[in-house]
Amino acid sequence: MKILVLTDHQKHSDQNSVYGLVYALRQREPEARFYIASRAVGANSDFFYHFNSRELQVSEAQNGFYFNEAEKFFTQGAKKMKLEEFDWILLRLPRPIPTGFFDFLRTEFSEQHIINRPTGIERTSNKLFLLNYPQWCPPMKHCRSVEDILNFAEQFPIVLKPLESYGGQGLIRIEEERVWEEQKTIDRDAFIQRLRQVESVDYLAMKYLKNVNMGDKRILVSNENILGATLRKPPPGSWLCNVSQGGTSHEVEPDEREIEILNDLIPDMRRMGVILFGIDTLVGDDGLRYLSEINTLSLGGLTPADRASGKPILDKAAEGIWNFINKKS
Repeated sequence: MKILVLTDHQKHSDQNSVYGLVYALRQREPEARFYIASRAVGANSDFFYHFNSRELQVSEAQNGFYFNEAEKFFTQGAKKMKLEEFDWILLRLPRPIPTGFFDFLRTEFSEQHIINRPTGIERTSNKLFLLNYPQWCPPMKHCRSVEDILNFAEQFPIVLKPLESYGGQGLIRIEEERVWEEQKTIDRDAFIQRLRQVESVDYLAMKYLKNVNMGDKRILVSNENILGATLRKPPPGSWLCNVSQGGTSHEVEPDEREIEILNDLIPDMRRMGVILFGIDTLVGDDGLRYLSEINTLSLGGLTPADRASGKPILDKAAEGIWNFINKKS
């Protein structure tokens, strides 16, 4: 079996899970062959950006696919292969995804053999997908005008989430007369005046949970198996927990409520071809944890959880993927 992994090595850090995940997948099925294609390799521009080629420059993951060897890996021993030579595609692409790429990919390759399925990623990555689970989320509203935002903010402090934001980017917090744009603060009237000049307003607004200092918990799932969790705490003086925004990560376990949330989500995700995903939860005013994000594109946190916990998180993730592939093959 030949598996193509699509990634972008120039967007990686040593925390990126693609290296450990591919290693774990190979350990479980030594006869399978993994070929890695990077979006950052110039020879792959026609595939990733121009959508006019079925051919990719790939390198086979044998013994040199490690973060500190990435540049050498993608330049030495690379060769050209066509999409039809592969049995499966594993998506490990960081955002942003060029507009039109997923349309191109599912036209040229059966998305039934892509993990995660592009159609499922597109649906679940939009913040509005959370509106399907009001019982698990903080109070929320789809805001399509300034008036929508102002009316919702009259009830309690709120957070505005751009519909396709990621990594904590573009988040806006409104509380009384102050507005936080990520870490910067401005006067609310000035913010509203500026917003009125924007051509269109489109946010998912969610009640701001003041217990954010208790951390944002990322829980990882592979093919129905709950792998583990990490708690990301914000740096002093911040309200953003993302590691990319300076947060710190700690090993924890999912609680009973979070397992209930996942038991509700997992069947829906599987129907959409989303096998490897994560959720984020925050502590509400009542001390319970609430669903705040769903992560389905290039799930982060696998390698940090594996290292911090001493548990075989990557191996369990690989097991779930192979179980899915073997059932479909």
